[in-house]
This record gives sequence, structure tokens and C-alpha cells, in this order.
Amino acid sequence: MRQILLRTALVAAFAIAAPAIAADAPAGLKNDALIKSSDGRLLGRVDRVTKKDGVPVTASVIVNGRFVKLPAATISEAGGALVTSLTWAEVSKMK
Repeated sequence: MRQILLRTALVAAFAIAAPAIAADAPAGLKNDALIKSSDGRLLGRVDRVTKKDGVPVTASVIVNGRFVKLPAATISEAGGALVTSLTWAEVSKMK
């Protein structure tokens, strides 16, 4: 029960905060760009960037043989590379 409430709260937080923060999505967020996790592991290449009203909302990446949609609000540029604020473990658990 506690995990369900926690996951629901996280989804709600991203749903509310993502449009406001997504305007700050990095200019390098585009198809075929390499992206890393916050713990430095290479996640892969961005397969598709989903936009709403011209603003990036999610970046789809193939991780462990399946598509994962990373919220654009979690992605930034560091040293010319794209980095998500999520760890590899968090990303691998996403659906």
C-alpha cells in the first residue's frame, strides 16, 4: 500500500511539474543523442523525443531491450552530454 501511494505521488508530481520545468529542457535533447544516468552509466541513445506544443515532454530510450520514457524535466546537459537526474536502477525499473 505504501509503495502504491509513493508511486502515485511521484506520478502526480511529474505530471504537475513537467510542463513547467520542460521549458528548460536542454537544446541537445534530440533523436540519436547519447544519454547517461546520474550515476554515470550510459543508458543509450534517445530514440524519440515527444513534444507538446513544441516543448519536449519525454525522451524515449531503449534500456535493457525495452522502451523507457524519461521525463524531459529530469534531463540536463553536463559537459556537452545529456544526463538524467535518475539513477540507472531507477530507470531500469520504469515502465
